[in-house]
Formats: sequence, C-alpha cells, structure tokens
Amino acid sequence: MVGKTLAQARADLAELGLNIALTPRSSDVGTSTVMATVPSSGTRLGRGDTVLLANRTDRHARDAFLMSDQVP
Repeated sequence: MVGKTLAQARADLAELGLNIALTPRSSDVGTSTVMATVPSSGTRLGRGDTVLLANRTDRHARDAFLMSDQVP
C-alpha cells in the first residue's frame, strides 16, 4: 500500500474486506500518498480487520477522503 494514493489503497483494501483508518504524519510526500501502514506489509489479516494508513498532514485532503465514506 505504501506509495499508492489513498483512493487506490482504499479500493484495494475494500476488495479484501478490510477496514481502514487514517493517521496524518508530517512529510514531503504528497497528501494523497500512503507513507506507511500498520500492520506492515506481509502481515496476515482477516476480513473486517483494520489497516492504519499514514499520509501527510493536510486537513483538507483528510476531510475530503473521510467525507467520501459518508452516505447521504
């Protein structure tokens, strides 16, 4: 997931039946780029488990991403 956009990572994890959570970090990497994951790559997960995605601190990008999960 590291290096993918948040949208790509979200779609990939959804296909696997995994949940996501975001944690912002300071970095020079673009706001929509995944910098790190917890658990790390290669960890076995089951449907419904949560993957923490770290992206650059940017309130507007984070809010737009979170709002895309809301159902009207």
